[in-house]
Amino acid sequence: MQDLHDEGGGWFSWCKPEWQVIAAAPRHFVVSVLALSILAGMGLYWLFHVNLEMKNDLISSQEKEISRLRSSVEELSKSEAHLKEANRIATSKAINSDPPPHDYKHFKSEAMEPINNRTYINETVELDGKVFQNCRFVNVTLMYHGLGPTGILGCNLEGTTMIETDNAALSTMLAFIGTLQKMPHEDMFIGEKDPATGNRRLIWREGEAKDNLGKWNDQQSRGKKRSKEVPSKERQY
Repeated sequence: MQDLHDEGGGWFSWCKPEWQVIAAAPRHFVVSVLALSILAGMGLYWLFHVNLEMKNDLISSQEKEISRLRSSVEELSKSEAHLKEANRIATSKAINSDPPPHDYKHFKSEAMEPINNRTYINETVELDGKVFQNCRFVNVTLMYHGLGPTGILGCNLEGTTMIETDNAALSTMLAFIGTLQKMPHEDMFIGEKDPATGNRRLIWREGEAKDNLGKWNDQQSRGKKRSKEVPSKERQY
């Protein structure tokens, strides 16, 4: 092995000349090593400090972002709470408030759909907003809701005809008229429509009935004449 070192082979042979230089100036070598160590340490410290500052800046920015997001969530929660409270108050007011007044004196529309020359057999016919002309009704139910005007002109009623309504006011009025008809010694008479007010009077007091007795008799006579002209199974209106 000594021969290998003498021949210049191996690591020891490479270091031998350098060691001679170091041995000749050991203080310079030590100073050089210390200086290089200090420079290396300072470089490492600088790199570590820069890296630490970057991480601190990143952490600080993330904390600010978290704080901003937290504030946004709190504001949204408050806004949602306010919105729910506003909806609750509005719903409560809508439930507890009185409904808008209904104009029971007038129809929403006076328009009527004309229906001509049709035949209805064994069915329910809606009357609201329609005027029937020259139609034939056989075993029908005439349903009137009281939501619009209606009319029947020159129509034939055959078989059994029923008139129905689900309007409370109209039902009350029909019941009232039925009660008046059953009262003894009184004549009842439906007056003409007042063009100024649109009202129609039901005349049943004895004095007014006598004043209009002639008109009433004319109506009765015309009804009897039509009953003679139309067969008993058909009624024309």
